[in-house]
This record gives sequence, C-alpha cells and structure tokens, in this order.
Amino acid sequence: MTDDGRSVLPAPGWYIDPESGARRWWNGIAWANRADERHAQAAATVGLIRQPVLSTSTSVSPWPVWGMVLLPLISAAPLILIDLKEYARAVLVAAATHAVAPVPPGFLAAQLLGLVTFVTAIVLAILDRRILIRRGVVRPFHWGWSVVPLVYLIGRAVVLRRRVGRGSAPVWVYLLLSVGVGVVEGILVTTSVASAVVERYAGG
Repeated sequence: MTDDGRSVLPAPGWYIDPESGARRWWNGIAWANRADERHAQAAATVGLIRQPVLSTSTSVSPWPVWGMVLLPLISAAPLILIDLKEYARAVLVAAATHAVAPVPPGFLAAQLLGLVTFVTAIVLAILDRRILIRRGVVRPFHWGWSVVPLVYLIGRAVVLRRRVGRGSAPVWVYLLLSVGVGVVEGILVTTSVASAVVERYAGG
C-alpha cells in the first residue's frame, strides 16, 4: 500500500501460494504455472504427503483385507479339532491323581493352524498394500504391522481416513467377528468345563 492508498503487488519471485501451500513463481501480476521442485522435495522430506483425489468408484477395501477380516473365524477352528469336554475330564482326573494333564487330540493341528493364520495375515497385508498403491493411495499403512492383524487394520483405517476419507469398514467388521467368536468360545469352554465338573463330583 502506497501513501496515496494504491495497492502495490509483490515483486516477481518465488512465494508460497496460499491456496496450494506450494512454492510457486509470482510474475508480478499473477501466479505462473511453475512450481519450485526443490521446495516440493523438501516438503516430501519433512513428511508432507499430497494425496491425489480418488474416484468414489475406486475401492480402498480390496479382497486381501477382507480375507484378513475373516481370520477370526479360522482361529475358532480348535473348537472343532479339540473335544473340550473330554479334555476337561482328563484334566480333572490328572489333577485328582497328581498326574500330568494329557495333550488333547488335535492340539498339534490347532497349533499348526495358528501358524498358518499368522503367515496368511502377513501375505494378505502385503497384497492389500500393493493393490492400494496401484489404485493411487500414497504411502498406505505398512504391512509389517500385520503381525498383529488388529493393529494393522486400525492403522490402515486411520491412514486411509486421512488420505481419502473412507476405508474403515474392515476394522469394524473384524472387531465384530472377533467379539462374536470370543463370546462363542467362552460359552463353549465354560459349558464344557462345567459339565465335566458336574459329572465328576456330582456323580461321585
């Protein structure tokens, strides 16, 4: 602003564009279509991420993440492989005779299934991240966190929410399935143990 009240435009030079936040060339009258690549690289170095707008038709929940969501159902397989009531009886007998409780049939298969589930979660997370990158998501959550699937799904949902504004459905479905499976497991274990206790002490 000059003494007579007239506005004075800035001299030509590099300035921060208030709309984009990028450093652009001001030609003295308007912004030119020239961005400072050095500034863009510096911004990337300090962690600024520019996410292109994704179409609403572009899914950010590809099939691998839904495979991971279904893993709690696989973890419930030991309920089928192990006769819980018979195992509870064997434990009660071992406790009464001060013997070592036997390893239930199907225990080894259940342990092997747990290992397969662990590896499957990692593979699915790697595939999920690759698909997200191909679909245009910038730096999605790293698959390394999939050693704990819930942590990966939560982190994934947080990152996608910040990048594209959606993508939290898988973590909610996973939580619902986990809670449901946990409740069913708790009921089956409790009823099996209670039944074995009643049979042994009430009948004896």
